[in-house]
Amino acid sequence: MHNFKILSAFYNTISLERSTATFGVNMGFSAREHILVPKHILLTKKEAKKILEELGATPEDLPKIHKNDPGIKELRPKKGDIVMIIRSSKTAGEAVYYRVVV
Repeated sequence: MHNFKILSAFYNTISLERSTATFGVNMGFSAREHILVPKHILLTKKEAKKILEELGATPEDLPKIHKNDPGIKELRPKKGDIVMIIRSSKTAGEAVYYRVVV
């Protein structure tokens, strides 16, 4: 029974370390600077309103992104903000996507 407690404590420690690494906490670098992370831009309220009008959409229609997502965490977004994501594309050059922060 004693070995089980030691193994359980070890597993919990490893799980905590893995989850910390997964979310980029205490890793010493910015996830936004990674070559595979597309450019994320936090839109102003005015820009967001204009984009939504052009798309004929509401914030509820947009895909969601969590405010603690490593790609936007440094932008300090608030719930309801809209983020523009620019990905490089072999066919289109650049592809633009929009997400609403939850």
